[in-house]
Order: sequence, then structure tokens, then C-alpha cells
Amino acid sequence: EHAFYEAITHANNRILYGNPVTDFPHVRASFVDAYARLVAMNLFSNRAIDYFRSATLDDRRYLLFNPVTKSKVTSEGEKVVTLL
Repeated sequence: EHAFYEAITHANNRILYGNPVTDFPHVRASFVDAYARLVAMNLFSNRAIDYFRSATLDDRRYLLFNPVTKSKVTSEGEKVVTLL
């Protein structure tokens, strides 16, 4: 999240055609998309934590969900950095 806020601050301090870069709709759309991906990654990871905490001998979904979480969160994180 720190990189996200740094990117917004940096873009807001840049003036292009007399306006801050954050006033352009396509830049705002990129920031909204990046933020939505950050929130989704957090929620997805929290679900894996819940599976791990509630695991029993019969219910071991975390064995599949943890590797999927690591893969998905990493790939989405790369997309967020690209958007920023």
C-alpha cells in the first residue's frame, strides 16, 4: 500500500497541461484498478488465513488454498506495480 500512496503523491505533484496528472480520467482509472486489486489481494489472503485457522483433520482446504494464494497474490501484485 505504501507504493500506492507514493505513486498518487508523485502523480499529484506533477503538472501536465496546467493540471495535476491525477485529474486525468485514465490515470484515475488506473489508480482505482490498482486499489481494487490491492483490496482483493488482502481479502483473498484473509480467506486463506481463515481456512488455516479452522482446519481439522477432515477439512484441510488450506493445503490447496495456500499455494494458490501465494501464486495469485504475487501475480496481482505485479499487475498493481505495472499500473502504478
